[in-house]
Amino acid sequence: MGQYDGIKPDRLRADLKRFAELLLRLEEEDALLTSPSDLLTIIGELRQKLFAYEVRCSHLLGSGESSSASGKSATQSSSEGSSDGSREGSPSSSETEAESRRIVREARERHDQMIREWSDRPDGDNDDGG
Repeated sequence: MGQYDGIKPDRLRADLKRFAELLLRLEEEDALLTSPSDLLTIIGELRQKLFAYEVRCSHLLGSGESSSASGKSATQSSSEGSSDGSREGSPSSSETEAESRRIVREARERHDQMIREWSDRPDGDNDDGG
């Protein structure tokens, strides 16, 4: 069991906001890049927390894209059980593996999307136009 497996959404949200505020404060003080190793440590901790939350809550976060592509949600497919009805409500090993692969695929897609969004902004470009 991981260190952050039980992280609550409010706690994670607060940690992310606190990190964002730290970045803004360091930028205002022109000290954003004075200690990259400390920032990397914090980013690493946040990454672990986000990963634990994502894995634990992936069925809640959902991505309408994967459900609509298969025609039914993961909840529907796992509750159908086997074709003979002997294990109704229990996913088979192939369903469990498919669900695991879906979770990893969605995590990778969200990661790739984040990287694209962050790398699409040219240096110095910000929301306030200046």
